[in-house]
Amino acid sequence: MLSSLPYPLLFVTDCSERPPQKYIDRYLSPALLKYAANHPLEQNAVLWSRLLLLSIPYQQHPEDPPLMIVSDRFTKSLTLGGNSYHYCKTDWQGDNLALVVSDLPVFLSFKSFDSVNDHLKEIARLRFPAIINNWIDRQENSELAFYQYWTLSECLKDRDDPTVRIKIDDDDCLTVRGSSVLLRETFQFWTSEEWICSVQGPALTNLLYEVREPKKTLQMLDEAFEKFGTE
Repeated sequence: MLSSLPYPLLFVTDCSERPPQKYIDRYLSPALLKYAANHPLEQNAVLWSRLLLLSIPYQQHPEDPPLMIVSDRFTKSLTLGGNSYHYCKTDWQGDNLALVVSDLPVFLSFKSFDSVNDHLKEIARLRFPAIINNWIDRQENSELAFYQYWTLSECLKDRDDPTVRIKIDDDDCLTVRGSSVLLRETFQFWTSEEWICSVQGPALTNLLYEVREPKKTLQMLDEAFEKFGTE
């Protein structure tokens, strides 16, 4: 039953500075470090996302953390095994990254509001369906509406399932419809003055959200290492 599944978790954290070397050496694999070194523009985000992910079991159950096995192909999509979550998505722009974990498939898009200039927005809107452009223009905050549709549509692009589509409901709000009668399609937006984050997937109504300070991730890993002597 869906009610027995753990709540999906969404984290947004600063990734502007490289993690301290001792955490990199202790917790991250040589293969990941090689990938990060070969991709300097995303290096910090890759390193922080993996450290944050490894801290999650210790946050949930500090006395008896569940086993988490990470299958990492060095993309923004990770497969998890063990006794914890099974799906993980990451995304980042600028100095921030977002990471979501769920026991059901989940999709994520994270954008900085300054990531697209007016010219690129005009090009993007030429590709939007006419009904969506009309919806954006009707909204009180058309700038926010643009980013809401853009990020949600990127989630569905990543999902790559033609049976799941964005619609406009009777209340003039975006909605997502799918063919499954068992798993209700859901999505949520989170925004700050600097960014917007969109999460989409089945049965994500109770998704929990935290803005995570980098030092909290390091503190949790320190406490876990002192207690269990292992990552």
